[in-house]
Parts: sequence; structure tokens; C-alpha cells
Amino acid sequence: MRSGTVASVALALSLDARCHRSDNMRALASDLDQAMPLGDALALATRRTTTHSHMSAAETRFVSLLAAGTVESYLAPSVLDRIADVLDDLAARDADVNIAAAHAALTVRFLTALPAGVAALSWLTSSELRASWRHPAVVVPCVIGVALHVVGRLIVRRIVDAVRIAAREDAGSASRLADTVAAGLAAGLPMAAACAR
Repeated sequence: MRSGTVASVALALSLDARCHRSDNMRALASDLDQAMPLGDALALATRRTTTHSHMSAAETRFVSLLAAGTVESYLAPSVLDRIADVLDDLAARDADVNIAAAHAALTVRFLTALPAGVAALSWLTSSELRASWRHPAVVVPCVIGVALHVVGRLIVRRIVDAVRIAAREDAGSASRLADTVAAGLAAGLPMAAACAR
């Protein structure tokens, strides 16, 4: 767009240049290639996002922000910059969630391997442990330890899953509304029109 290309053409070229897996994004590119006005193509894409739940949260937000920032088929470069900033922030947040989830999974694996490794090493090096491994004083703490470990692992998995679900459901939150209104305001819409989008 900075080179003077019309917004709908620039968007169509960008969508065509990338191998989008989403049928909805390919349909948006096709609509724009067929010279459909940008506002109409985005309105149609927005309707598609509400009826097709398989679109990613990033694609849904991208389409809704573009629709909110488009006035009479005009999309200002500053609005597009704002949309890019919002999407970058979302990608960073998703990366942070994935890093935290990976850290939790690694911790659980380490805490699983450490006691098992120490027990195996002790069993290999201690003839007394090998001789007494069937004694209740050895078996009971081991069974209790394994049971507590399984419970802890399930708790950590539920926490990680809850965080991931909460991050995905952010697409319907107040931040999405604020981003959409901000895109409309940056496009020059009055507050009432920006809120209506």
C-alpha cells in the first residue's frame, strides 16, 4: 500500500502470495481478485468467519479488524499499521503461552524422570534395596509416590489446558472490542460508527 497500490489490490496480492490454509482467506483473495469492492469482500469474509468455526483466532481477528478499519472500500496505511501491531501483540502472547506450557511440560517430565532414575540407580548399586524391594516399608512409599505424581501430572495438565483455552477464547473478549473500535477510529469513523462495527 505504501507504494500507492489500492488497498484491495494490495490485500489480494498479499493473500495470493501466501499459502493460506484457510478456505475463507482463499475466498477473500478470490473475491478481491474478481474486483469486488473491499468493504463488500470484507463484509462477506466477516459473515464467513461467524459461520465457519475452523478459522484460526488470528484470521478471525484479522478479518474483523480489516472490516472495522475500512471506510467505503478505503483502508488507510495507518489503520493497517495498527492492525499489524495488534496481530503482532497476539502472536507474542500466543508464543508466551506456548513457552509457559512447554516449560510446565518439561518440568513434569523432569520430575518424572528424576525419582525413577534415582530409584533405578539405587536398585542397581544397592544389594540391600534389591533384597528388600518387596517389603511393605519400600513398596508403600513407592506406591504413594507414584499416585501423588500421577495426580500432580493431571493437575499440571489441566492448568496448562485451561491457560491455552483462555488464550484462544480471548478472541471474544473486551480487548477484541477495543481493538476493533480503535481500528474504526483510526480509519476516521465517528465513535458511534466505530462501536457499531
